[in-house]
Amino acid sequence: MSQSSARSVNGQADGHVPRTDLIRNAALRHFAMHGYDAASMRQIAADAGITIATLYFHCSTKEQLLFDVLESHMRDLSAGLDSALAAAGDDCLTRLATAIRFHIQYVTRDEEGASISTAELRGLTGELRKRHQATRDGYERRFRDLLKDGVSAGVFAPVDVPVIVAGILGIGLSVGRWYRPGGRLTPDQIADEYIRFVLKALDASLPAPPVPDRRKRPPARASRRPR
Repeated sequence: MSQSSARSVNGQADGHVPRTDLIRNAALRHFAMHGYDAASMRQIAADAGITIATLYFHCSTKEQLLFDVLESHMRDLSAGLDSALAAAGDDCLTRLATAIRFHIQYVTRDEEGASISTAELRGLTGELRKRHQATRDGYERRFRDLLKDGVSAGVFAPVDVPVIVAGILGIGLSVGRWYRPGGRLTPDQIADEYIRFVLKALDASLPAPPVPDRRKRPPARASRRPR
């Protein structure tokens, strides 16, 4: 089958999309709908408009296809974040707000990618898992650096950076799962809410929240009344 006769996941002829993209788009759809374990390579091939033999020519295993889909998603995510930050200037607040806005806007455009990015990671093993984890770590490191810069400048309160960044990224992933177009809030409005929430929590000018004294032992349980 020639590339010009390949069909997209919705069945429409699409001679302008590279075959590898057609395959990855079909795989993304099936992984998101059915999960990695239940997704069928034969059905993915049919949705991409190719034979099963052609599919295995482009990717040797189902795990390799999952890796390709996840890596493509993370590369797009990282490149988009870099582009947004390049136009954000040097202000710590603006840069973190820009990163959060980009993250949320991206997942609302790509809810299928958001739904499989973490849930299906368990499908990768060995070297493929290590390679993809390194890509994910690179994206997370961008957020950690933004937060560290703000803490060093005294703009953000001293916090546990890995914990806070995990929370910020988790917010984006959750939005990608529940957001639907046409809802009460637009992606920009959702981003506004979370940006205010995060920046307020990081405001170095606010007093630190009270921390319980963990050295205190919990109260002893009441003993039974004697009969």
